[in-house]
Order: sequence, then structure tokens, then C-alpha cells
Amino acid sequence: MVNQIATRRIAARGFTLVELLVVIAIIGVLVGLLLPAVQAAREAARRMQCSNNLKQLGLAMHNYHDVYKVLPPQDLTGAATMCRLANTNFNFKWGWGTAVLPFIEQTALFNQLAPDGCSMPPATTLYNGVPLLQQSISAFRCPSDAGPALNPYHTNYATSNYVNCQNVLYPFPSARPARIGDITDGTSNTFLLTERTLSPGPNNLKGAVGGVIFGRSASSDVSQGFHASWPINTRSTTLTATAFGADTNCRRFAPNSNHTGGVQFVFCDGSVRFVDENIARNPACVPAGGCSNGGDNPPTSNAAWGAVPGRCPGPGFVYQNLYNRADGEVVSDF
Repeated sequence: MVNQIATRRIAARGFTLVELLVVIAIIGVLVGLLLPAVQAAREAARRMQCSNNLKQLGLAMHNYHDVYKVLPPQDLTGAATMCRLANTNFNFKWGWGTAVLPFIEQTALFNQLAPDGCSMPPATTLYNGVPLLQQSISAFRCPSDAGPALNPYHTNYATSNYVNCQNVLYPFPSARPARIGDITDGTSNTFLLTERTLSPGPNNLKGAVGGVIFGRSASSDVSQGFHASWPINTRSTTLTATAFGADTNCRRFAPNSNHTGGVQFVFCDGSVRFVDENIARNPACVPAGGCSNGGDNPPTSNAAWGAVPGRCPGPGFVYQNLYNRADGEVVSDF
């Protein structure tokens, strides 16, 4: 009798197969519920870090302006007389990313690069045995972008995920560098920088060409700037693994990100805001050729910067209004 009671007690301690399956099913459901929440939390953290990067770069632009009384140019073009004497590689030019290095605690790197205002050396150039132009800098990379550290569309210079508004920063000496006073629509109403992912082709429906930290890497200045012609989060579906020549409509110039629903922008006042991909825009800014910059460039001379007329800006075209520094269409809220 005692043995039977003991046996029953031991048997009562176990689970039946049905109970075990139920527990496993419950755990599976809980994991299924928690996993999206964990992923969302991680993306929120990545987006916040991306916002911090943009904030840091925007502050660097303002510190540069405090020192030099102008914003940095998009790039220093090789058309300058002093550069014609230096070398003939006019398509590779030091850019705004190099100019702000001393203002993001990268003075040592800036001094090693010693940019001379002329042509940027090839990506593989060694500085004391180190290819510094292929060195990644976390302040220029969005954590949500898993693209390669070296940009295959820009001869393997170090990748940047941040590009400038070409209606504010412009190549020098084609136009003089902008001053804060040139942004007559208001610094809180004008784009300065935004995001672009690096997502190489071929056969990639989310293709994007990213940017370059240190400057302009080819005859196209897509490595430095963005246009407001194509909608936010437009992708380039015709990319090869290393070339964008088939992108004849210039979709590659659009801002895009891996953040759901839009892209983050730095405004000229240094603030960072998330802009919805469905923001009101002028569809006429995408012509047959596709390469309109969405707001017309600054003047191609050193004349004073005034209002820039064009067919893209206009009342209610909020995206293009924010791109233009002086179209007279001040956006109070969006």
C-alpha cells in the first residue's frame, strides 16, 4: 500500500504530453507577440541615433558658419585656377563632409588629410600607410542602413548616409558659399541635410546609391547632394552592382531611408525633423528627363543670392518649398 501511494505521488509530478504541447504553444504565441515589439524598439533606438548624427552634423555646419561666416560649399570644384595647376582630376573634389571634420571632433583626421581645395585623391591613397579616405566615421552612418562601409557607386570611398540640400550648399566657385542671411524663407523652413541609404543592385527594388563622407567622387554630384524632384523614399531600380548609368531619370538623387514612412531632415536652424514620405509636392518637378533638382540651383556666379524663380516651387508644394531657401513660400507647419 505504501509503495502504491509513493508511486502515485511520483507520477503526479510530471506533465502529460497534451499539457507540454499547450505550454509550448503558449510560449510560441508570446514570442510571436514580443518579437515585433523588440524589433520596433530596436528600430526606434536606431532612428534616434540617426537623428543624433544629423543633429551633430547640423551643429557642425553652424559652428563652421560662426568661424568662416559662410556655410561650407557642397564641394570645391576643380575649375578653380589654383586647382588647374595642381592636377587634372576635376571630378574628384573635397566636400562639405571634410570641411566639418574639425567641428565633429575629427581635427586629427582633417589635419592628416590636409585638403588643399583642389582634387580629392583616389580612395585607396595611403596616408602613412593607412587608406584614410576609406575610413568609416559613425557620425556619417545611419544605424538603420546595413549597406557596405565602402561605396561601390563612388569608387569605394567611405560611405555616408547624409547628403546636402543643393539649394543651400553649392559647388564653389560656381557660386559663392551661402550665408545664413541668404536663407530668406527662414532657417526653420529650409532643408539643410537629409538621409540616403546605400542598397546596391542589381535587381534591387530598394536600390539606393548612398553618399560619400569626404567629397564628390565622379562627374555626378549625387555623392554629396539631393534633389526634391522625385518623392521621398523613391528608389533606383535600374542600378547594377557598381554603376548607376542606367538611372537616366535621376531617381538616385531622392532622399530615402529604412525608417518606416519617411526620412529625417536637418533644417537650416539645426533642428532635426521626420518628414512624411507623402508630404505635398509638385509632381511637375519630375520632367521627362527626370534630372531637375526640384527647385532650381543657386545662381551660377558670385552675384548676390536672391529669390530663385522656377516652375517647381509654388503655394502648397510643401516639399519643394522646404527645399528652396528663397522662393517666398514660407511654410509655417507641415
